[in-house]
This record gives sequence, C-alpha cells and structure tokens, in this order.
Amino acid sequence: MEAPIAELKNVSKNYQAENVTVAALQNIDFRLNPGDMVAFVGPSGSGKTTMLNLLGCLDKATSGEVSVCQVNVAGADHNQLAELRNREIGFIFQSYNLIPVLTAFENVEFPLILQGVKDPRERRERVEAALAEVGIRELQDRRPSYMSGGQQQRVAIARALVKKPVFVLADEPTANLDSKTGEEILKIMRKMNEEKGVVFVFSTHDRMVMKYARRLVGLRDGEIVSDGGNGV
Repeated sequence: MEAPIAELKNVSKNYQAENVTVAALQNIDFRLNPGDMVAFVGPSGSGKTTMLNLLGCLDKATSGEVSVCQVNVAGADHNQLAELRNREIGFIFQSYNLIPVLTAFENVEFPLILQGVKDPRERRERVEAALAEVGIRELQDRRPSYMSGGQQQRVAIARALVKKPVFVLADEPTANLDSKTGEEILKIMRKMNEEKGVVFVFSTHDRMVMKYARRLVGLRDGEIVSDGGNGV
C-alpha cells in the first residue's frame, strides 16, 4: 500500500467560545490516499471545515497526530507550515478569492512568483497550460469583474493547480454557481483526477459534488460516521 498523502490519528480539535469548550472533532482517524477524490459531507457544525483546516495546515489539532506530506504538523513552526501550504497544497474557495486588479493570467501566475519561479518563460508556459486545462486560455487578459462566476472558479482551479500541488482542498466549490456551471466544474475536476491523478478534497452540502466524488466521508457531531466509495 502506498504511503498516505496525509494522515490523522486519534485527532481531536476543541475551540474555546466564551469560556465554553466546543468539540469540533473527536477521535478522528483518517488517511488521504494517492488518487483520492474525497468529499466530507454532513450537516453544518459536523466538522467538515475543521477537517479541511487541519489537512490544509491552517490550524493545529488539540490532541492526536496530524501528518501532511510527511511533515508532523504539531512540530512545525509557522514558517514551515506556510512553506508546506505554498508548495504542496492547492486551495479553491467558494468565493474564488481572486485579486480583482489582476488579470486571469496574473492571478494564476501569482503562486509561481511566491514559489520563487524566476524564469518568466517557464511561468508563462505553466500559466497558459493551466488556463487551457480549465478551458479559458482565451480569457487570460480579463480581470475577474469581467468574468462570470463559473469563469472565475475556473481561474481559481487553474491557480490552485499551476503550482503542481500534492493535493487540492475545495471548500463548497459549487456554492456560488448554478447547477449547470457547477457540474461543468466538477467534470473538469473528475477528469483531472482520473487522467492526471490530481487529488481533490471537498467540503460540501451539494449532492452534485457527492455524485462526482469517488469517496464520501460522512461526519456528524465531530465524528466520522461513514467512509465509502461513490461516484459516476
């Protein structure tokens, strides 16, 4: 069996709210494997977003062990985690989070600049390839305000993929899209997963995302209640 991309062992995560301890996750065991296209599903407050935050090294567990790309998250400092996020993890947000004053090309190029890719020709080739992959190379000179929601989400996907991450986290990726556009986005992701092995991790309420995911992990009250295959 291949080594997991990320692993949570007996993980719990608590938050303090007005002197009250809120258990967001309890005794979680989870492995993210090569080839996965997994969706965390469950009602609001079940722990879906907390799972993404731990896998994305945006937060640390209260107890238990979290390893991401062979890095012990608990033992890593702020700079090490920032470097891990920058090099190994792609992020796709439901609100797209594009920089409004930059064109589509410049938004996708930005992570490469942060990574220190100095050769402009290499950056251009990688950006144009990423935009072509999601079907919007012809829109590379447009700013976000001149693009539809679906086009902006395609830019966000290209931005996540251009740095060739080990895996991509997507929090409610279809939330602001109509059903037709949402399905087009999911088909792109499923194709990337099947043909290129891109690993996606979703947090979602959307049944269409559940349909296209290949593995569903059900959460309730901070615990994993199911973990199984799915998909079209």
